[in-house]
Amino acid sequence: MKKLIFISWLLLGISISNFSQNLTGENIDIQKYIIDLDITNISEKFIFGHTDVIFKTIEENVNNISLDLLKLNIDSITCSVCEIADYSYNDSIIHINFASSFNIDEEISLRVYYHGNPIIDPSGWGGFYFVNGYAFNMGVAFEDTPHSYARVWFPCKDSFTDRAKVICRITTLDNHTAVCGGKLNTVVTNSDSGLYDTKTWEWELENPVPTYLVSVAVGPYKLISHNYQGVEREIPIDLYVYPNDSLKAVKSFANIDTVMYVYENLFGAYAWERVGYVAVPFNSGAMEHVTNISIGGGFITGNLNYEDLYYHELAHMWFGNQVTCSSAEDMWLNEGWASYCETIFREFVKSKENALAYRRAAHEKVLRLYHHEDGGFYPLFPVNQDITYSNTVYQKGASVAHALRGYLGDEVFFPTISEYLKQNSYTSKSSYDLRDFITNYSGVNVNDFFQNWVFTPGFVHFSIDSTQIVENGDNFNISVFMKQKLRGRNQFANSNKVPISFMNENFETITKIIEFDGEFGEQTFTIPFNPMLILCDYFEQTSDASIKETKFLTSKGLKSYNNNFFKASIKTINENDTAMLRITHNWVAPDRFENRILGLVIANNRFWSVEGNFPNGFKASAEFTYSTGGGGTANAYLDNEFITNSLDSLVLLYRPNRATDWIIEEATNSKILKKFTVDSLKSGEYCLAIYDWENYLSIENNEIENLSSIFPNPNNGEFEIAFNEKFSGQIFIYDINGKLCWKNEFSDQNENISVSVQNLKSGLYFLNARTWDAKVLINKKIIIQK
Repeated sequence: MKKLIFISWLLLGISISNFSQNLTGENIDIQKYIIDLDITNISEKFIFGHTDVIFKTIEENVNNISLDLLKLNIDSITCSVCEIADYSYNDSIIHINFASSFNIDEEISLRVYYHGNPIIDPSGWGGFYFVNGYAFNMGVAFEDTPHSYARVWFPCKDSFTDRAKVICRITTLDNHTAVCGGKLNTVVTNSDSGLYDTKTWEWELENPVPTYLVSVAVGPYKLISHNYQGVEREIPIDLYVYPNDSLKAVKSFANIDTVMYVYENLFGAYAWERVGYVAVPFNSGAMEHVTNISIGGGFITGNLNYEDLYYHELAHMWFGNQVTCSSAEDMWLNEGWASYCETIFREFVKSKENALAYRRAAHEKVLRLYHHEDGGFYPLFPVNQDITYSNTVYQKGASVAHALRGYLGDEVFFPTISEYLKQNSYTSKSSYDLRDFITNYSGVNVNDFFQNWVFTPGFVHFSIDSTQIVENGDNFNISVFMKQKLRGRNQFANSNKVPISFMNENFETITKIIEFDGEFGEQTFTIPFNPMLILCDYFEQTSDASIKETKFLTSKGLKSYNNNFFKASIKTINENDTAMLRITHNWVAPDRFENRILGLVIANNRFWSVEGNFPNGFKASAEFTYSTGGGGTANAYLDNEFITNSLDSLVLLYRPNRATDWIIEEATNSKILKKFTVDSLKSGEYCLAIYDWENYLSIENNEIENLSSIFPNPNNGEFEIAFNEKFSGQIFIYDINGKLCWKNEFSDQNENISVSVQNLKSGLYFLNARTWDAKVLINKKIIIQK
């Protein structure tokens, strides 16, 4: 399903017990449900009827079973081939005891008669609704667990893993239509049913589905239908809409055949009887019921504004319905992949540029915002049940699917995923299952990829630290030195594959893949030209902790890089010239000072990289945006944790490359608009810094005091540092002018570290120790007395 942004508040403050699947029906395998309900009394929000539960025993000596049914009234339970000794019901679970036992693999059919007013999930999302003369279900609950929510309208084994075939026989008023999943078998008019005529609609799902994908919608509907020629067969496409919305539906779904063509050619033949959407009076998104997507009628507008919603849900027919996540903790396999298909739809139906812009905007929020909204950095698996339907699952899941595509390459990614869906149709699978299938089928070992991107919280960040170019005849040997940084995690990734593009003066590129483990990597490539630029992840394939955007500029004017918090104003450019300006907004800490500026604290979470080709006569000014706002504000969580002093204390730093130290850049600080403006933009790196003596001397002071100590202090140039935990990182000593006087690197240091700096003169110095992920453990004054 896809929830729209204005209901994301539902997830806040929810406390859910930590279990992923219901344990009812563990001794049986349900084969089929036949759901026979009367839904004519919509005004009283009332249903009645019976459901046949046909199952096989999967254990010996089965003499009792249990089924889920939530807050309905049971009238009776019968069995076609057995005697029921007794049953009990506690508003949640039906316990049924048989008079005798059954052997393994015996088939039994139970009929449960019931009635009542089905409920809605406490969050407001999920359950059974009666609104404005319509009745319909939404098959998952955002708050209740297990999240599968079929039990609010029929007795079942309610989980993501138990699959069964389904027949729905729904009786409605004569002027209403019942729309369910599968194919419509019959419509029978019941002319002798009482005070008014009724109709009974029989729908059948021929392939087994989990219970949460079973659906019904009842009301006055208009059917808009046509056939699409699929890759294997003709497929009906049915739109059940409000009576006056026929023209709107045709216009809104103008691209559906094209999207079906794209999805079938990328992910395999459509696995279901038909494509179906049904409009319902629901303003919080849509739900991917098999062949019967329930979509808020207000999103069928007669324009294309909600195509991402339409085709997110359609993608679920492959991701989530054809193959379902095996637990709620694996929900990214459903929702992350369907969310990524919004990018796929845009790329293959609109344009590559449109898809990249969409991906940038989505990934920027993943890096900046969602870990605040969801309560922390989380792995995609196992995800806590209180954030099963969170932006971490949906949008970080989409980012990781995009990264996997880049890791494998299109020529491997799409055939492998298509085959995965084909071979595992109508089953439930885990992240481990997907990992192992990709490795075995493609021959590309993705164990480390899944460890780095799926099973570990936070993000990795890749950048080119430096390059060396050596002429080799007509070719050039280019050594590329890589650096990995971390955001929201402390473990470096291995088996990294990062695309490096070499660009000539005509903006033509040759792209190679550099592979390395850990923090640093190096590889030499032979290229047939001396590159004008060497670019990391030029085609934006890695979904690392950065947002990259490239523009080719031919005219003056303002150029916005909205997801990079950057704007360039082109002042001059010669006619017939083309400038290239690439901005990378890096969501990791910038490198520290080599020679510190006293009292100045460098940003700990982000910096900008400026790359490009600036022809003679090109000049641009630039704006670098900052923000102090927290949740609910524009640019939320951009710098609110870093800016600890007045805005007058902020400065903008610059360095042309990583071989040089940071300097304070001449820039105008607009404290009202919260931006720095530089008059002449240069290639290099820019970052924020702030004058704050308290933080300068005691960054994260409370934590630091508990982690380390220096003794003796004062000393004669010989002293020891004691850490309360294993230390890996760097230690620096600066003089009072900020000049670096001594540094050293340590790995897995368990014991005290002895430092000897007897060459230093008597005086006041500053000692700084930080881990490889830039966590500061010591930032203290030391006094040398001789």
